[in-house]
Amino acid sequence: MIAEVKSNNKVIFTHVAMPASKSISNRVLIIKALCGSDFVIHNLSKATDTVQLGSILASKEDIIDAGDGGTTLRFLLAYYCLTGKNVEVTASESLKKRPVVDLIDALRSLGAKIEYSDTEGRLPLKIVPSKLTGNSVTISGEISSQFISALMLIGPYINGGLKIEMTGEMLSLPYILMTKSVMEYFGAEISLDNNTILIKEGKYIGRDITIEPDWSAASYWYEIAALSNDAEILLEGLKPESWQGDSVISAMMNKLGVQTVFNEKGAFYLKFQAGRHVIILLMIFRMPRFSTCSSKYLCSFECYSRFIGIEKLSFERI
Repeated sequence: MIAEVKSNNKVIFTHVAMPASKSISNRVLIIKALCGSDFVIHNLSKATDTVQLGSILASKEDIIDAGDGGTTLRFLLAYYCLTGKNVEVTASESLKKRPVVDLIDALRSLGAKIEYSDTEGRLPLKIVPSKLTGNSVTISGEISSQFISALMLIGPYINGGLKIEMTGEMLSLPYILMTKSVMEYFGAEISLDNNTILIKEGKYIGRDITIEPDWSAASYWYEIAALSNDAEILLEGLKPESWQGDSVISAMMNKLGVQTVFNEKGAFYLKFQAGRHVIILLMIFRMPRFSTCSSKYLCSFECYSRFIGIEKLSFERI
């Protein structure tokens, strides 16, 4: 499908209802399943893999198809290893090609019994009921943050807690911090010191939550504002205090003349000012969703832009 969008005067005044954060929604669903408490989740994401994750967690099926959901797959692998349910896990053909070996090896080191059904290192696989007895795991910090977050989310329910040592460069810190913040909201005790995460044994405490709007989706409206001659865009519900790493876009875009002003309702306006000659330095591997839109509109400005970590994006899913 090809869509063409035109504007004769490049002036934008609009009001946008923002989608909920899929990343936070997926983490909360796993916590709710482990918690066993029927707390209320307001503004849950309607994204396909979030809906799918919720459906699978509520299902009693012993054959689990994660479809195209990378987060769904990785979070469920850790979840089922903890709960001891006998399941077979598969996914779409494209998702089968994405790596899971590091997560499987980490879970096995904790005592999980996982058997590949066909090819070693590839889905489908079977999770055999077992008890996680290990309390320490080592995993590369240069792989997908989903692997690390999957381990973190089950950490409180492992006897004696869990210590996660990350080797190499920790590329996904914003998403690891997001997971930490969501877990702490539900009562988990976690410390992060350099490349070591310590999670105390305990239980999540159920409490109602409202999922914040998605800052990744907001980045595209920043692009529209930046490329316009004049813009005033109200994005509902976004607030300066956020668990999402992509919220740093407001500070970065201020350098390009897009000013963020938060109002009393928690939404904000974007106002386009005169462009400036600036230097933009982006550690893009820390904001992978932001890479697509930023690389396009920065070409339209009289500025020098340097993207750091582009080569690492193939390994990153949030």
